[in-house]
Amino acid sequence: MYEMTGGLYYALTLQCTDRTYCEVKVLKMVPKIDLEMFRPAKHYPRPTTTTTTTSSEEKAAAST
Repeated sequence: MYEMTGGLYYALTLQCTDRTYCEVKVLKMVPKIDLEMFRPAKHYPRPTTTTTTTSSEEKAAAST
């Protein structure tokens, strides 16, 4: 988020339904909101070896 006189810029990375990522930049000035940029993401989250996931078996074991 970038603050500027009279409004706020939000820089967001979105995951689309087709598993791709897009970057958007939105300018929020009361009362209107403008989409300033929409493009395929250059930087986006990637799974790493440090990413943890919980399998359904682990969830079932934890609930008993």
